[in-house]
Amino acid sequence: MSENNESATQNVDIAFQLRAIGQQLELLSRTYKDLKDEVNSIKQQNSGVDRRGNMVRMAIRNVSSDFEEFVDENADASEDDYDGDLDTIIPKFPNFQGKNDPEVYLEWEKKVDWIFDCHKYSEQKKVKLVIIEFTEYALIWWDQIVISRRRNGERPVQTWGEMKVLMRRRFVPNHYYKDLYMKLQSLN
Repeated sequence: MSENNESATQNVDIAFQLRAIGQQLELLSRTYKDLKDEVNSIKQQNSGVDRRGNMVRMAIRNVSSDFEEFVDENADASEDDYDGDLDTIIPKFPNFQGKNDPEVYLEWEKKVDWIFDCHKYSEQKKVKLVIIEFTEYALIWWDQIVISRRRNGERPVQTWGEMKVLMRRRFVPNHYYKDLYMKLQSLN
């Protein structure tokens, strides 16, 4: 009798799991359709707006990367199970003051990259987590970036990669790498 109960319980568990998988697939399918519709809408809106097609290409890349990120976040986590306990650790992000020292900025950027390598954050969450740690001049600089982009009709910074490009432009002078190269040459 207990074998029949055990078998029935397993069948119920399997049916429940199949329903859950079906719901996830349905959600993924709807999300894919929505993203596809958004891409088509953007293509129609921007056709002819930019002769080089840069806006269209950027929008398509953004939507595609958002979809890939969604799929990655909702994919089976079996490949990361060996270190699943990293998700329970709350990282301590270093503060960034925005001083005119490129080495301080590059070291800070490297530490933040290491944290992001250990945790699965969405790109938008990465940007927000970094902004929270801005102090002093970095906070003022970021506010000016946000205001300027809003005034110019540009979209907000949405990825950590975009943010790093902006920050390097501001906190690592053009001559920094050239100066490092010259120092290296003088050592020889």
